[in-house]
Amino acid sequence: MDTWLILLIVVATVAVVAAIAAAVKNSAKKERRGTHGRTAGESGEAAVSSVLKECDSGTAIVIDNYMVLEEEQSRQIDHICICSNGVFVIETKNFAGTIYGNENMRMWQQYIRGKKYEFYSPVKQNLTHLYCIKKLLPKNVPVYQYVVFACGDISHVSAENVTDIFSLRQAIDGQKSFRILSAEEKLSLNEQLLAARADGISDHMHIMEIKTSQILVENNICPRCRIPLERRTGEDGVYYACPHCKFVKK
Repeated sequence: MDTWLILLIVVATVAVVAAIAAAVKNSAKKERRGTHGRTAGESGEAAVSSVLKECDSGTAIVIDNYMVLEEEQSRQIDHICICSNGVFVIETKNFAGTIYGNENMRMWQQYIRGKKYEFYSPVKQNLTHLYCIKKLLPKNVPVYQYVVFACGDISHVSAENVTDIFSLRQAIDGQKSFRILSAEEKLSLNEQLLAARADGISDHMHIMEIKTSQILVENNICPRCRIPLERRTGEDGVYYACPHCKFVKK
């Protein structure tokens, strides 16, 4: 058989195998999230957004899909809800199955159809968003965070400020605050946040930044400072920390 023909067959075979592997991987992701692609994920966020607009007796100001730059990295925040009792930073999860986790766990678990998956703690993830928003607002403004599961069973989750979509409005309206914001203050805070919004960052660019950061961390390089992480030993064992900023890899 001609050498070029053999080479062509090999390349075609590799391409087919890669396509099948990608399809299987994508299918597994859809199964564990209980969605059918980005559209279903967006529908979960749309449902959460609708609930948020009902908060504060229907006067809440809601900003969806908020993108901002922080330390030269893009941060995507699902929702920001401005109410009389404070500003709420909301992370929406559209995972199906049964969820296990608590505030101290770095990795949470999801059980669906007899399979176990792990994902990074949404509480810790949203804390980063919380601190980012706090930097943009005056210090006397109360800022809180909530993680909302649009679907799935979270009865095995033990973490403050984690709720399902059905209890979200009650949780926000019932949040105790150290001060009440006037209608004028709410509008002013909305203007400040919109002014700081980084609208020039596309979803694709944001995803590429996340992947780049993951690769850097895997190779023990600080995703913020782009310098090697130092190996250290603490009470919980060995961990890696950036000598310049507060980034820690456990």
